[in-house]
Amino acid sequence: MGRRLIPHTSEDDEHKLISRYVHRLKQSTASQQVMHDPISERQNLVFELEAKNREIQKEIQRLKCQQRQQQQREISSSSAQFSELDSADENNVVDGNLLKEIRLLRQHQEELEERMKGLQGSRRGLIQQLEGLMRKFKLLKLAKKSLDMQFAVDLNNFEI
Repeated sequence: MGRRLIPHTSEDDEHKLISRYVHRLKQSTASQQVMHDPISERQNLVFELEAKNREIQKEIQRLKCQQRQQQQREISSSSAQFSELDSADENNVVDGNLLKEIRLLRQHQEELEERMKGLQGSRRGLIQQLEGLMRKFKLLKLAKKSLDMQFAVDLNNFEI
């Protein structure tokens, strides 16, 4: 009827410590596996975004070069035509062909500028995404490091 008290031994404490250690070890391993997959996916995404950024920068440089060449052709063709014409023919040509050509060149220039603005906007968006991912990546590294440090502290406490 009376309850018999079992004396508390250091062996019981060791069993409890081992049990807690095994439990934490399982949790730590599971959390590391969960954290590892998003990190590698994010790293791949960062590499893809950086590659896309390089492509966009090349396209912007190509469009700028094409725009400069177009402007140089426009200037050289206008000056060449003006130098060859006498004053009577100059008015007719300027009113006709040159105005059409100038309008077409300006329209093409505007199209190129719009495309370049679009690419620059896309590039800015990609850079912002990349910066956000890099911040998240750093936070994940810090969290992993914190878990590793906690694990080491727990292990040291266990050994004591």
